[in-house]
Amino acid sequence: MAILTEPVPAPNETILSQIGPVKLIVKPVADPEAVTLLKNTVYGTSGIRYKQTGQDQKINQLSNPFFFHLYISEILQGIYCLDHRLVTYPFGSTNAFYGRYLAIPESAQGKGYGRLLKTSAVNYIAGTINSPYLFYSFIEEKNTRSLSLSKQMNFASVARLKTFVFRSLHPQSDARLKRVLPVDLPEIISLLEVYYADYGLVNFDKIGYHQNYFTLIAEGQVLAGVQANPVTWKFSQMPNWTGWFLMNVLPSIPYLKRLFHPAYSFLALEGIYLATGHEQLLPVLLESVLAYFNLNSALFEVDCQDKRITPLLARMGLLSGYQAGVTTHAMIKTCGLSLNQIAQLQESLVYCSSFDFT
Repeated sequence: MAILTEPVPAPNETILSQIGPVKLIVKPVADPEAVTLLKNTVYGTSGIRYKQTGQDQKINQLSNPFFFHLYISEILQGIYCLDHRLVTYPFGSTNAFYGRYLAIPESAQGKGYGRLLKTSAVNYIAGTINSPYLFYSFIEEKNTRSLSLSKQMNFASVARLKTFVFRSLHPQSDARLKRVLPVDLPEIISLLEVYYADYGLVNFDKIGYHQNYFTLIAEGQVLAGVQANPVTWKFSQMPNWTGWFLMNVLPSIPYLKRLFHPAYSFLALEGIYLATGHEQLLPVLLESVLAYFNLNSALFEVDCQDKRITPLLARMGLLSGYQAGVTTHAMIKTCGLSLNQIAQLQESLVYCSSFDFT
């Protein structure tokens, strides 16, 4: 399959359309107003509602972003990003555009601005970039509005993912834990390429981000490894009486308050590697990185069909488990891929980057 060998950067500020006071712009950087909007955006539909943090740093670390801005009477009313990267499947590599950072001011929601931004962004790529390529995004099942819009735009779900949360009240670090230096990253990437050879949507651009890939090493052999990014989300609402307890009671209970706080700090994980015969080291590895960052929770996305890691998660301790009631769909729209390649998209397990979903 032919692929683009060079990045296709977003153009300098380009007006895609302007009708009266409504103006749609694409550019390679986000306007300051867009960063402010992202900081103030509350995520979640019903039940859990929260704000992400650190957008002002992460937004400058994207691979090759196309930022779509919607202005009405010179006031920003929406932002959406398609981040261009190469992803790998068993059939090879292809260009991909990952959708993220959709945000509409609360006062402007319900007016179709999100639909306008997403359809305009997809149509822009389709009209300017040579195929083959694909679009993809991760959408929670409870976000019925976004799922419905994606299906109307001919996106299809190719995988279901569950969020696994690993918890430890008193994490202890293993003496074999090492923080990987940049000079050693090529070796790690080589191991991961083999380990995830049968997966799809694989992208290792953020392995080694902030030098936060960690390994367990013995006698020069990498036994286990993981990318661990510290993240903070600020929760404003949790569902039912359990949520009320988590928000109002648990933060005041000694020891247990380490497990949750409305300003919830945790590790977002990806690139888990376990050498053959050393799969039992997964909880040791995760507890060690928690101890390194002085945190008590770590989470990562698991493909529901992943038979390699799923059996291991049943032995991670009483405090750990899947986040109840949360299922995420990997939504994909293809352009120019063969029927055989599309079939592999649907059959392959999905790799999910923690940098992308936080």
